[in-house]
Amino acid sequence: YASESHPNRFEPVMIVFYEDGVRPTLTPWEGRHAFALDAAEVNALHARYKAEHPDLIMHDDKGSPISLQEKLGTLFIFIARDIEGYELCFVSRETMLPATIEAVTNYDPKALDWGVRDKRIAAIAKAGQEVEELIAKHPVVLFSKEWCPFCAKAKNAFEGIDAKIFSKELEDPEKKPLVDSPAAFQEYLAAKTNLGKSVPKVFIKGECIGGGDDVVKLNGSGELLKKCVAAGAAEERSSSNPGMHFFHNGQQVAEAKWQRIGR
Repeated sequence: YASESHPNRFEPVMIVFYEDGVRPTLTPWEGRHAFALDAAEVNALHARYKAEHPDLIMHDDKGSPISLQEKLGTLFIFIARDIEGYELCFVSRETMLPATIEAVTNYDPKALDWGVRDKRIAAIAKAGQEVEELIAKHPVVLFSKEWCPFCAKAKNAFEGIDAKIFSKELEDPEKKPLVDSPAAFQEYLAAKTNLGKSVPKVFIKGECIGGGDDVVKLNGSGELLKKCVAAGAAEERSSSNPGMHFFHNGQQVAEAKWQRIGR
């Protein structure tokens, strides 16, 4: 590729492959090679793999390259083997190269400390175990922070349809942690959902339906109530006033709740 395609106009490094007749001995330490290509090339290469050698694709997203929403853009990625079984990782350069430059110029030295790394991984694993247990136990789970306005929007939407939810609070109104590591929960949820580290993260019957704005949108269309009813977390609305909507403090609420407030 040309230097013009590099985010910092760096000259490309040429890699020349040649056949020397020696089969490499692979070890776990060697891992896999990552090739940064244009996003269009990554998608085209995946399509060719899928058409000609689908058995060599090791990791993708339901028949398409994985699409990760990173802060520097969308990263397309898939992992496949070559005909000799060597693992190759194909990523889109438009996001990969700027992310690599940022990583090597603005890295946290502590991230290279094996003790710190192991502690972080253990915290994420511990948080992940609790996340999975809560999702399995409760029909509707909201991972939240008590001070977060987007979390409040989601809670108000559920309250408006009289849905029973379990809210796992990571921080209190003063932003003090209510769990060992809020960051570990957010990192696990980000990896699980591919929706970033923000809260809230809302699950209905094990499916992540998104964050605060997503919940509000689903509520406006009536889909939130349907999903909660199907999960056993809410009841169908039996309104004595068809076509009417009921509000309290600017939030739409169920008719039954509106009547209770009125008393």
